[in-house]
Amino acid sequence: MVFRGGKIVIRSQVCLVLAILFAMIGAISAPRSEAAPLFNLPPIDRAVPGARIGWAVDERAAVIAARDDGKPLVMLSMAANCGWCKDLARDTLRCPSFNALAGKAHFLIVDQTDDPLTRSLDIKLWPSISVLKVSNQGITELRRIIGMVDEPTLMGYLAPFGLRPGAPNPLGQAPTGLPAEHSDKCDNRRDRHGF
Repeated sequence: MVFRGGKIVIRSQVCLVLAILFAMIGAISAPRSEAAPLFNLPPIDRAVPGARIGWAVDERAAVIAARDDGKPLVMLSMAANCGWCKDLARDTLRCPSFNALAGKAHFLIVDQTDDPLTRSLDIKLWPSISVLKVSNQGITELRRIIGMVDEPTLMGYLAPFGLRPGAPNPLGQAPTGLPAEHSDKCDNRRDRHGF
């Protein structure tokens, strides 16, 4: 910045520095991206109890809902540039048995690189699935599953917390919003065990 004839003249270098600074501030204060659409998972308003999980992206609302009704909060920490995260979303989270848990818990998906709850739980690897108990006393992590897991393994990890598939969709209809075909990896239980 230079004073000339009573006027302030700003040099181009200062303009560049200010532009970068404002861009950084804007990025920090900008709302977080919607993680569910990023991984092509249905948002919370598309949930069908017992048939399709709807993924919340509003951490505060999900924590309050879990506290108020006592259901577990299943938090999925992922990152946009993580290949294993994309595989988990495609090959496990779309499977019918896992989606049958809809309504038995609250499901939250967060971007691990920009999430305060993930930082407070000291989650450093992804994908990570945390089963959380939320009460007026705080948030307790009951189990953490790290890395890519297939559907039978994930269901085994979740079963001790009462997260087991119930009866099929009472309407007998396939939920809309998921691709007509799920990954063939959903049926790997038969492949692994021969039935």
